[in-house]
Amino acid sequence: MAIKAFQNYATLTRSPLVLAPVIESFFFALERQERSILLSYLVLPIVLHAPSRKFLENARSTSSLITFCKNKDFLVGLSARVERWKSVTGIAIQNSVSCNHLEVKEDLSIAAGLVANEVEGLMPKEMKAAKNLAKLMSPYSVPAVYRILGVGRL
Repeated sequence: MAIKAFQNYATLTRSPLVLAPVIESFFFALERQERSILLSYLVLPIVLHAPSRKFLENARSTSSLITFCKNKDFLVGLSARVERWKSVTGIAIQNSVSCNHLEVKEDLSIAAGLVANEVEGLMPKEMKAAKNLAKLMSPYSVPAVYRILGVGRL
């Protein structure tokens, strides 16, 4: 019985509908830039990974993407995690766009509406980590972020 309850919990907490506010929080905090939709595929693999989430929850204004990358535990298996979460991310973004929480622009940047800031998700720690991740990524271009993190392809 306990194993079945755990499986149901995992299914519910990994639903694109539950995870959509995490991605929305990321884009609300991210400075708008060309092709920022590609950054969405990094959010869930980084934020849902417990060691990197703990770092991001406690990130300060002096933290940067470079300091994040100094801990190799955050980057180990990142490419595989990106691949594993790709379909969930796509569905979550599609849902957010359909609900008018996010808007995809012509240059493939994403604009977040005011609704994204007001959303109270089921995962407040993950939402805070996503906002802090956006602050770490904002100074860099999309290709630079992928290079720094060592993710070769989507």
